[in-house]
Amino acid sequence: MWILFSVACAAITFPSSTTPAIASITISLTDPTGRIALGDSHTCAINNDNTVWCWGDNTNYKLGSSAHLALPSSEVPVRAASLSGGRYAIKISAGAAHTCVLANDGTVWCWGDNGAGQLGAGVGVQADPVQVTLGRSATAIAAGGNTTCAALSDDSIWCWGANSSGQLGHGDTSSYGATPMLVATTSPVLVPQQLEVGAVHSCAVSSVGTAWCWGSYLYGRLGTSATSNALIPTATASLGATATQISAGKDHSCVVLSTGALSCFGRNLKGQIGQALTTTSNSSPVAVTLSGNASFVSAGSSFTCALLVSGSVECFGVNDASQLGSGDTSASRYTAAPVQGLTGTVVDVVSGGSHSCAVMSTGELRCWGLNDVGQLGVNDSADRDTATAVASLNIVPTTTTTTTTTTTTTTTTTTTTTTTTTTTTTTTTTTTSTSTSTSTTAPEQRSVVQPVVNESTTTTSSSTTTSTAVPTGTSTSTSEPMTLLAAKPATPVKITTLVVKRGGKVSAAKLVSAVNMSIPKKSVGTMRITIVKGTKYCTFVGTQVRGVRKGECSITVSMIPKKGKKVTRTTTLTVR
Repeated sequence: MWILFSVACAAITFPSSTTPAIASITISLTDPTGRIALGDSHTCAINNDNTVWCWGDNTNYKLGSSAHLALPSSEVPVRAASLSGGRYAIKISAGAAHTCVLANDGTVWCWGDNGAGQLGAGVGVQADPVQVTLGRSATAIAAGGNTTCAALSDDSIWCWGANSSGQLGHGDTSSYGATPMLVATTSPVLVPQQLEVGAVHSCAVSSVGTAWCWGSYLYGRLGTSATSNALIPTATASLGATATQISAGKDHSCVVLSTGALSCFGRNLKGQIGQALTTTSNSSPVAVTLSGNASFVSAGSSFTCALLVSGSVECFGVNDASQLGSGDTSASRYTAAPVQGLTGTVVDVVSGGSHSCAVMSTGELRCWGLNDVGQLGVNDSADRDTATAVASLNIVPTTTTTTTTTTTTTTTTTTTTTTTTTTTTTTTTTTTSTSTSTSTTAPEQRSVVQPVVNESTTTTSSSTTTSTAVPTGTSTSTSEPMTLLAAKPATPVKITTLVVKRGGKVSAAKLVSAVNMSIPKKSVGTMRITIVKGTKYCTFVGTQVRGVRKGECSITVSMIPKKGKKVTRTTTLTVR
């Protein structure tokens, strides 16, 4: 996660040759992905105030609160019970009839049906969230069917619940109930970048971009030619490129590749792997034709929806309950077509049993498909063949930021210029003032804006203020004095690739220097740093980019002046 679609700006006022430099830098991080979960007949979402809301069928207490025991179902969102100890949910995932959340402190909590031990705690159904004992912090969760899995901070994977087909990956088909079991070690070692659980099989994308699946082999859903269930993770057949994300449905799986291509395998009775209906199944990954590059995919029961880089959604497969959102209930379709009613930019999409929901960049939630028990949350039980807004919810988290402004008067400046680095020695007098503002950041892509400073050595007096942005990241305001810059001679642009060890960090200053960016005189604007690819390999930590796993990240640096043209350059950060 997807590390898909946050925006913040580093606002900087740049100096002229005769006036003091004023630097006002704000960094904020929000992530609108992983905040909706769809089961077979219920839906849950994390609202922007960190509360969890559910709607649809309430059999086995899917709505997440003992306060709703009398409700057989709900056609509108109702609030789930809060987590204990002041915790709040940051990610959410649903199986057929249960739901689990990852809390801000790395704990995992589940509720709903527990017939196979899929809640990881307790006996029988649970109306309120119960905590799963995992021994260390979780970094990701995935639920599907009657099984749940979590990736932990030590890169291990633990699963619990149903195991009839080996979907726990523990090496057998024994029943362990609610006891989390360690997924067997593979060779090479599977370091999870992303997890996914289907009806009776589980999958993961590794830190090096390979796809692995385990569990039921039927219909080729594992992406291999196996004739028996895979009891431990098994690499799929060649995908032709690096995998970035995988989704597991009832009988099929789909993978997004680093090229933007979409590849699917498994059952195709309803066209759910995007192939002609004469092909009933395919164990080899096959390319799906879309109108553009894919950034994310979600496999439903017998249909699939893909989020494109353009921010639109295209679906294919069964359509007997308008699952495809194409404006009709036509027969099953193997060719992808756009979902109607999604005017604007979509930042996340999730498919369930026979319905889907999309998160818009504004935070609005829109759903379509089967609605027999109110799982669309639109205050009735009529199916929808186009995306329809869910009232009262906003999924994109609100970010509160603190901004520190530093005014610097420069008295002496000596500048030495090389092709990539500027070293500046200054004597400064600094005055600091602080103000606080609250804003909602509507994300464009899975990215973060970081403060921009010159690749320089500066002797200054400065002030830093830090605040917490909820629910999924941090907001840090750092005051950096800006110095007067001598005009640079025109030189060819030199882009430098960067290398960092796993766990190492690269400053924003080095990233700016790597793309040989210069700050124009007499300009006022913003500078934006964005991780455009490889967000599972790199992440923002405060004012730095940290290498999380071995792989490559593509990072863009954009100078956006209030007057003049935007300049964007890209470099590569390799994590070793």
